Amino acid sequence: MANTPAPALELRDGDADELDQLLRSTTAPAGLARRARIVMLAADGMANTRISEVVGVSVPTVLKWRSVSAGRTRWSPRRAKVRSPTAEQ
Repeated sequence: MANTPAPALELRDGDADELDQLLRSTTAPAGLARRARIVMLAADGMANTRISEVVGVSVPTVLKWRSVSAGRTRWSPRRAKVRSPTAEQ
């Protein structure tokens, strides 16, 4: 039995627009833009091996971002927590 391609990734309302903005942004971090491209290609129904070739990442990386994007609620990077100075400082 031959391997069957993974089904197209389903995006929520507004996700495609937000991902497209990230792909077009000149100030978005490279890693975030790469992830957005992986997710967009997966949503278009491209096979995982082909996505890895096009984007230049490994198949496990494509699989990781496919699974992470399924539970994703926002696409912007998380901000680092700013430490407030303590009394000792």
